[in-house]
Amino acid sequence: MGFLLEKQNQPETAIIFFKQSVNIREGIRRDIQGLSTELQQSYTETIANTYRRLADLLLSQDRILEAQQVLELLKIQEVQEFTRNRSIRGEIKDVTFLPQEQKIIEQYGNLIAFANEIKDCEDNQCPQLKQLRDQRNQLKREYNQSVRELATLIRTRRGDDDAFFEPTELSQTSEKIISASDQHNTQPGTMVIYPLVLDDKLRLLFATKGKVVGSREIKQVSRQQLNDTVVKLRLALENPNSDLTELQNTSKQLYDWLIKPIEKELTEGKINHLVFSLDRATRYIPMQVLYDGENYLIENYTVTNVINTQLTDTQDRLPDTIEGNRILAVGGSNIPGQTKLDHVETEIDFIVQEENNPNDTQGIYPGISFLNEDFHFNNLQNNLEERKLLHIATHGKFTTGNQYDSYLVLGNGEKLTIPDIEILGDYLDDVHLVVLSACETALGDSLIVDPNREEGIEINAISYYFLTGGAKTIMASLWQVDDNGTSELMQQFYAKLSQSNQSLTKAEALQKVQLIFINKTLTKKENYDHSHPHYWSPFILMGNGI
Repeated sequence: MGFLLEKQNQPETAIIFFKQSVNIREGIRRDIQGLSTELQQSYTETIANTYRRLADLLLSQDRILEAQQVLELLKIQEVQEFTRNRSIRGEIKDVTFLPQEQKIIEQYGNLIAFANEIKDCEDNQCPQLKQLRDQRNQLKREYNQSVRELATLIRTRRGDDDAFFEPTELSQTSEKIISASDQHNTQPGTMVIYPLVLDDKLRLLFATKGKVVGSREIKQVSRQQLNDTVVKLRLALENPNSDLTELQNTSKQLYDWLIKPIEKELTEGKINHLVFSLDRATRYIPMQVLYDGENYLIENYTVTNVINTQLTDTQDRLPDTIEGNRILAVGGSNIPGQTKLDHVETEIDFIVQEENNPNDTQGIYPGISFLNEDFHFNNLQNNLEERKLLHIATHGKFTTGNQYDSYLVLGNGEKLTIPDIEILGDYLDDVHLVVLSACETALGDSLIVDPNREEGIEINAISYYFLTGGAKTIMASLWQVDDNGTSELMQQFYAKLSQSNQSLTKAEALQKVQLIFINKTLTKKENYDHSHPHYWSPFILMGNGI
């Protein structure tokens, strides 16, 4: 009904039926857990397309708060499907109906029921047929009148700044992130950005000061064009010897689609911090590398990603004192069957001041470390209590096809699988920040952008496994990273984060380090040039960036 009404240019009514479709299908989905994975995934993809059509129609009507709710719910369902965890919902309820829409749904239901009654009467030649037909005609007149009144109401109130398009059940889900970020950042001014990738266009929602304030439609880019450009950029980023000019030209194209349409709002709002809730292929982009023709995005803004604002805990930030940030660091420099990581031991030695060694004065944060054969599951599990920081430096892959094929590598060469990480979730209550200083911890072994599947869900899912256990923030890499460059970036990150006199947020600390790489101001004695985006841009923050 929704698709038919859309084709008949009745968007207001189409929205009602799309909403009802999503809510009914959500109810069905909760009852199909016993079906095969393939059937469940097929069902989810069908629902996801309806979410996007509904969000697109709502945005075309300037019903932005309602569209935001749909996109928030979509992100939850994507992670639910990938992780096979049906318990994730946060505070989000089913899609909300306006009172006028609820009335139309009820009238439509009455019409259907009455039509069935008339059909039975016709089949049985009952004497009340004429009377029933008269009653049906009256119901149909009332239904059509309600549809006309709703269309008129929406079209006359479009763009009004009132509560009509904000049902009481609909919370402004970006408010807590923006308020917390503005409170704790040294320079307030936060915007949450929601790209919506459709087959024939791109839409942007953006929120500031706790309220979605607008949207933009970018018609000149299709989903396939976006996919192709993302793949081109990623191939250039993964190669440290790629031509920088060509990389920047590709990155500028994505900037023109994803950032340029809202430049005015960024400037007028004095925005310094960007929080992205990404969709489809945009999740494969390290947003900090978008290029405006002169500067990368990270040169003007801090950048954080969130799975969904409801799953982002912004009530906590790291303690201001070094003593309050005890760390557990584990790593493998010489793991059987894996490429040697020569700089892991130096990296961990720089970060950790060993609690059990009073002569260790070199490290930054008090804690304990386990290297190589001592880096095993039991030592990881049994030493998480009262640790604010968890640093894991090893090899790892997060596979796009099946989340249970993904893993981190323990020091003895065994795999720390997703089920193992789920078990660790029971011990992460005290951990605020998890840093995965590893190869490809936010993306699998190959970049796949297939228009017939949902792209990039696995990137959200790797963070989910830690976030659901209680960790507030994950820092992970989008592609295979250079061992030396990673070690230097990590050392600089923790050094900046620990400078209590600056009181930097995690996002600000990462930004300052990436600027050091871009500006070639590293102080290491080795003459390394890590200014190419390959070295500084793969690491992303997911979750709480403050």
